[in-house]
Amino acid sequence: MKRLLLGVAMVLTACTPSAAGSPSPSASPTPVLPELTDQEIFAVDVPGYSYVELPRRLQRQAAKRFRNSSGLQEEAEFSIRSFVHGQTQFAAVVVVALEPELAVLPGTEQGFVVGLEQSAGVTSEVVPLGRIDGHVVEGEEQTVVAWKDENLFVSVVAEDRASGVTAARAIAQAVY
Repeated sequence: MKRLLLGVAMVLTACTPSAAGSPSPSASPTPVLPELTDQEIFAVDVPGYSYVELPRRLQRQAAKRFRNSSGLQEEAEFSIRSFVHGQTQFAAVVVVALEPELAVLPGTEQGFVVGLEQSAGVTSEVVPLGRIDGHVVEGEEQTVVAWKDENLFVSVVAEDRASGVTAARAIAQAVY
């Protein structure tokens, strides 16, 4: 669990407005996706998995770190859940919901990816997750698979690439 929380810290660091890069052209058309809130992501049934709320103390610590590292106070909502397969902690899922006016600014998604890359000291790789693509960032201690959906930034933090991609695909295929 401690290693996953380090990965969550990497995601939180990436959520800084200053990380926003310049707009980049989209390689493929963006699919039409359902509009969701951060809580609706966690309400979708993912076959074989379940979401488990973390202790309130950990949620408050993560939210505080997010607010401090991102500089976003009122402009974003932060949610985190444990993603469980059977009785085993499989990953942590972080959802940051930006105000729509901020989320549509040019370069927002690229800035988020660049922030993840800078936090891990590596470049990301794009992987298909079903109807959407995700960005895989492999750090020394964990892997983050992230994507943007409208104003939501969803990140799956796992101890290894296979677990992260498996969890992200399961969520993306259930949601989209």
